[in-house]
Amino acid sequence: MLKKRGSKPSILLMHRKKFFILEILCFVFLWTFCASAHAATLKGKALLEGEPPKNPAINMDADPVCKAFYTEEVEAPNVVVNPDHTLQNVFVYVKSGLANETETPKSPAVLDQKGCMYNPRVLGLQTGQPLSIANSDSTLHNVHALAKKNPEFNFGMPIQGMKLEKTFFNPEVMMKF
Repeated sequence: MLKKRGSKPSILLMHRKKFFILEILCFVFLWTFCASAHAATLKGKALLEGEPPKNPAINMDADPVCKAFYTEEVEAPNVVVNPDHTLQNVFVYVKSGLANETETPKSPAVLDQKGCMYNPRVLGLQTGQPLSIANSDSTLHNVHALAKKNPEFNFGMPIQGMKLEKTFFNPEVMMKF
């Protein structure tokens, strides 16, 4: 069970193991929000108590290019635990209190398909911030955003070095690709 230090575990933390099956998880999210009159830094740790679940194997046999990247079995990095029991791929966000107080970044957040996996596993960006999706592999990749509050899209990226840019205008948490 995951526990938040100094308080009762939230429903999200108690049920976090269920969310590990998401295809894309994100890094320990560290974001600095800046506005003309306000500035703050959000920092945190997520700790795992007990044994982590086994990550499922990824079968790369369907694409010879993907299979050639790896000499051993590939595991989905759904649960990645550091030696100090902190978790990688944990998403933290400000749920309320910053409405209209932050400036949207002009530079795009970058999601790359490298080694036939998304890198990073999950990415945080602000509403209206561009998202640049790249294909660093020499094989066809499909990019399918399963959005709930934004238009869903599904594009093939057949060429190494190909880039696609999208912008989401409606707030949404944990969009699955």
